[in-house]
Amino acid sequence: SPVTPTFAEIDTMTLDTTVTGVDETANPKDQVDLLSEFGTFASQAEMVYTITALLLGDTEDSLLEDGLYELTYSVGYSGDGIINTKTDTLVVTILVYGVVKVLVYEKAREISTLYMCTNGCPSPEIAEADLAGAYLFGMENSAYTAKTEELLDMLVTLTSIVTNGSKITW
Repeated sequence: SPVTPTFAEIDTMTLDTTVTGVDETANPKDQVDLLSEFGTFASQAEMVYTITALLLGDTEDSLLEDGLYELTYSVGYSGDGIINTKTDTLVVTILVYGVVKVLVYEKAREISTLYMCTNGCPSPEIAEADLAGAYLFGMENSAYTAKTEELLDMLVTLTSIVTNGSKITW
């Protein structure tokens, strides 16, 4: 059953993160001690924070890399005065795809310029931008129902499309 301590009873609160990026390799990040990082909490609203690359041990100017983030939250509490008598853990997997999304939007912004050409319009580039946009839309819609492996496959494919082209003969 879930832990339901009062805020004063919480002794430990940690976040463990494993990132599986577009290279399809799982990389654990440094554990974050949420009590040390954010202080003690007086209300549930104070327990909301932004996960950043810096929080996960990267440099301040880093972006979160694209991939699947497995987030493991652990809360230890001492309901009877003994330290860490109970621990509850919640594991959540989220898809982060900000880098590839920006690349897709950059390709989409180029479409209007590509249509303005006068000598042999580069329709393959327009088709590539359309394909990347459609694939991004499909991935976003699938994020709610797809298995994590499928989401990672979609992210890897979309990243390849926007960085290397689709390899489709238009």
